[in-house]
Amino acid sequence: MQQNISLIEDIYHKVVDLNRRNNLLLAKYDNDQKYARVHKRIMQKRSPSTPKEEMKISEALQDIKQQADENVLNNSNIVKNDGFFKRLMKQIISLIFDEKEISIDTTTTESINNLIVDEYMKEYNGEVA
Repeated sequence: MQQNISLIEDIYHKVVDLNRRNNLLLAKYDNDQKYARVHKRIMQKRSPSTPKEEMKISEALQDIKQQADENVLNNSNIVKNDGFFKRLMKQIISLIFDEKEISIDTTTTESINNLIVDEYMKEYNGEVA
């Protein structure tokens, strides 16, 4: 029983730490869960990554978020046109990653674009809380 208690306490501390890190990540994106999820997916695919690289990606995603949200707020119908929205987001992603001097290939750009567009579409369709 003592061994199980120690294992449970260890798991509990890991959960608390994971929740803390997730909350910090969420705060980076103004509590926008879409971008926190996108950030985590990108970092999973780019592993291992350096803290400096992660910071640059985070800055790029924050800029992408700002531009994407601006476009959606100015014209909420933009999300209805899936093809147009995908092309717009791909342009924004490419531009910002170039500005931040983060080298990504076409496949990675497409992957990031799909992640972000899917998050917006899920939110638009009410699939995500």
